[in-house]
Amino acid sequence: MASCAEPSEPSAPLPAGVPPLEDFEVLDGVEDAEGEEEEEEEEEEEDDLSELPPLEDMGQPPAEEAEQPGALAREFLAAMEPEPAPAPAPEEWLDILGNGLLRKKTLVPGPPGSSRPVKGQVVTVHLQTSLENGTRVQEEPELVFTLGDCDVIQALDLSVPLMDVGETAMVTADSKYCYGPQGSRSPYIPPHAALCLEVTLKTA
Repeated sequence: MASCAEPSEPSAPLPAGVPPLEDFEVLDGVEDAEGEEEEEEEEEEEDDLSELPPLEDMGQPPAEEAEQPGALAREFLAAMEPEPAPAPAPEEWLDILGNGLLRKKTLVPGPPGSSRPVKGQVVTVHLQTSLENGTRVQEEPELVFTLGDCDVIQALDLSVPLMDVGETAMVTADSKYCYGPQGSRSPYIPPHAALCLEVTLKTA
């Protein structure tokens, strides 16, 4: 017996350039999948941000911590400034003969440009003579003598040529450059006595 179903009419052909319906369904499925992936990524980003500690408001830096204009320049200039020269060390003793038995130390230097006397020149000194224990045995405010003529003890003859006019110096001398084993009666100097001489060269 013949079927009662009516044969379906063939569908009308699609206009040129229009894709079939099956293609639209596939594209819709792809778009839905991409949308779900984007939503998942956004949720993951939100979860990551929620795990971070809350941001603190640092505010303005304290006034003392703020960089002051010109501070670096001042520090650089301060570093470039030369260090102050050290104070000159006090003059040490001059070992006149190199044996430690006759030494000279300047107490008051002579004025700038002053000269030194030479052998054979007449000089005037202010002399104060003391023993090693500090006992003063002689003072001559105006002692005049000729250098190198043995008019005075060797300690004076050897030390005064190393002084400037106007200079005051301390001279320590062993007895061999003073009065030796005999000593002296006037002024009284014991035998073998070392002496301390404070000498001021007044004129030369």
